[in-house]
Amino acid sequence: MGGRVYRFADLELDEARRELRRSGAPVVLQAKAFDLLLHLLRNSDRVVTQEEIYAELWRGVVVTEDSLHKAVSGARRAVGDTGRTQRLIHTVRGRRLRLIAAVEYREQASSGGSDDLTAALDRFSPEERRLGARGALL
Repeated sequence: MGGRVYRFADLELDEARRELRRSGAPVVLQAKAFDLLLHLLRNSDRVVTQEEIYAELWRGVVVTEDSLHKAVSGARRAVGDTGRTQRLIHTVRGRRLRLIAAVEYREQASSGGSDDLTAALDRFSPEERRLGARGALL
């Protein structure tokens, strides 16, 4: 299962493992707060609207503004921000958010998926694969 690992400030977010770490130590983060932080990281080059966040995190499910507030508060708490100290997650004119940190990422290699099996099998000739399969049946 591949994905990106994002680095920003003293934090690292592992998309595939759904983990946030500060200096290597895990940071507790609720699911929607994680999803919000991931969306902000993926779009760190721009301001993200409240409507976009609703569409991305809740995908058509009607929720109250309190649900968004809880996700934003959870994400801020996880990165060390508060509503007043907006070191990383900045509110823009009340209804939009922007991650204001230098973001780097790397692609995480796949771990044991079907693509890995296909790549491993490609190292063998068709004859070697046939013989190997027949040997497995014996």
